[in-house]
Formats: sequence, C-alpha cells, structure tokens
Amino acid sequence: TITVSPTTVTNYSVTVTDNNGCFATDDINIVTMALPNVNLGQNQTICHDAQITLNAGSNFTSYLWSTGATTQYITVDANITGLGTFPYSVTVTNTNDCQGTGSIVITVHSCVGLGDATIAGKAFDIYPNPSDGTFNLVVTGSVKDALQIYIYNAQAKLMKNFSVEKIYHNYTKKIDLTHFPKGIYYIKLINADDVFLKKIVIQ
Repeated sequence: TITVSPTTVTNYSVTVTDNNGCFATDDINIVTMALPNVNLGQNQTICHDAQITLNAGSNFTSYLWSTGATTQYITVDANITGLGTFPYSVTVTNTNDCQGTGSIVITVHSCVGLGDATIAGKAFDIYPNPSDGTFNLVVTGSVKDALQIYIYNAQAKLMKNFSVEKIYHNYTKKIDLTHFPKGIYYIKLINADDVFLKKIVIQ
C-alpha cells in the first residue's frame, strides 16, 4: 500500500510476484482536478441601515454558507446583525465533487447623513447634488485624524477611494466622477470611529 498526492495527471503501476515466481502487473491513471475558485470580494464596511448581497458564483452544484444557507446568494442586513464585525464564509462543490472555500468580513458602523454630519464640531457637505459628475466636498473646521473617503455604486462596489491626512482649517476637494455611468452612488467618510454616508446622483 502506498499513499500518493499527485499535483498533475500521473500514472502509477505495480508488479506483484507470488511464491511460485508468477507475476502480474496493473496500473492506474490519476487525474487531478482544480479546486473551485470562490471570490466574495474585498472586505466591506456598511452603515447600520444598509444591506449587502454576497454572491458565491454560479456553476456550482452546492453551497454551504457559515450562516447555514445553501443558496448562491445571501443578503447581509445590518438592521438584523447590529453594529460590529461579522465574518462570512461559503464552501462550494463543483460537478467533480471538488470543494473550495471563500470568506469575507462585513463591518457595520453607525452612520449619519453628511449634510448634518459633524466630527468634534467639524461640518461636512457635498454639492451640487445631483450633478453631471463633478462634486465639491467641503469640510469646515480642522480635522486632526486622517479622513478616509470611499465612493461606492448602488451595488456596494467600491469605485474610488482616497484619504486626507490632516485638515488644519477648512478644506474643499473637487471630486470628478464624470467617467462614471449615470446613476446613484454613495460617498462615505471615515474619521477615527465615526462614519458618515451621503447619497449622490450623477445625471
């Protein structure tokens, strides 16, 4: 008996001999199959009232999520999960009975609208909204900690991100999204433990 772990198609043969000197030979061809590739995307941060759909991909014969779901898609509803960090994983099986696993982490923050948002007395605004794709982001006051800015489409796909290290006294940033398709987008600002979200429209 031998144990093998081939990484490519491999042929194995064996010859046996009995006490009378008679012998026989047999062989077997082992074909290796690639494991299914599962890509749930980058880790995501969503607001306390948002939803995000996770897609394990098509062309698999079965799905098993860490939630117990057995469908291709699951929806993460922040209204149900509450605030916090939540890992999700899925194991898929293909037609060759090979299995693959993917994982993602969803973080849920408490968010408020940008137009009413302040961090330690600092105000944020964005205009014009709607626009043709050119927006002005205005921060009134000074921000000591780095400000992370993310722009998502309506399907929660990250389209653009940048950061501002420090704001000493007021700040205006022109954001050019004219190369994006018309539609609804979300701009998210993260500063320390605070998250602010605003819907913007390109028309």
